[in-house]
Amino acid sequence: MKLIVPVMLAAVVVMAAQTAEPVAVAFYNVRAGQGIQPLRGHAALFIDGHNCTEASKPRNAWGAGSIQREFDRLNADPHVVAPGLAEAWFCASPENVRKAPAHWSGTGP
Repeated sequence: MKLIVPVMLAAVVVMAAQTAEPVAVAFYNVRAGQGIQPLRGHAALFIDGHNCTEASKPRNAWGAGSIQREFDRLNADPHVVAPGLAEAWFCASPENVRKAPAHWSGTGP
């Protein structure tokens, strides 16, 4: 892991130097798909919890599809050249992330 991040960053720097187009690294701490509570006075689109599958109960950000929509947005951005995730477990496990768009298909331990 200590070697992967510097190599990724070096590749992004080289790519940026070779093109006039901007490049971006998308890195998210997905917190196991739990999400986070909204600011006071704003509607909650999901709960801060572990349920991502049981439809009869409130679901977290992964279960509500919020994280996958962000993946879709990033996948459509041609400037994102290096995606990364932290705390990808439980609902946002490597197996579940692999089912997300192509940019994220190589995710795994």
